[in-house]
Amino acid sequence: MKRILVTAAGGSPATGFARSLRSAPEPYHLIGVDANKYTLQRAEVDQRFLVPKVSHPRYFDVLREVIAETRPDFLHVQMSEEMLAISGSRESLGTRTFLPRHETVAWAARSVRDLQLLMTVLADVPAAPTPSLRDLRIGLWIDEPTFP
Repeated sequence: MKRILVTAAGGSPATGFARSLRSAPEPYHLIGVDANKYTLQRAEVDQRFLVPKVSHPRYFDVLREVIAETRPDFLHVQMSEEMLAISGSRESLGTRTFLPRHETVAWAARSVRDLQLLMTVLADVPAAPTPSLRDLRIGLWIDEPTFP
């Protein structure tokens, strides 16, 4: 039986992931970690572990302890903050992941942050009126080509 460790296990995306695996013909042993003790109780997993937030200095120490104790075959990352951190430290975890290179994850995180900033700035800009086709024809002037 495959053993899968799921981060942010109490959240809705992890619940959908767990339900998908439960409906598969092959049985899976699901191990869940979450930084919120209340959402962790909702996790649809076989084992639950409370871990610090990914920003906490002990996050990776605790995650490695869980991995050493439970010996998962695979680590499935749910949350973008965890994905960014884990993609940069995957070699030290002692289990497999399926993540893009850290540089790719970091680029995607920056792109999302930049888009959110842009949307905040654009929210304060009034929408420009859309010109009609007639306005466009009136404002368009094309010179006839001239030949020597």
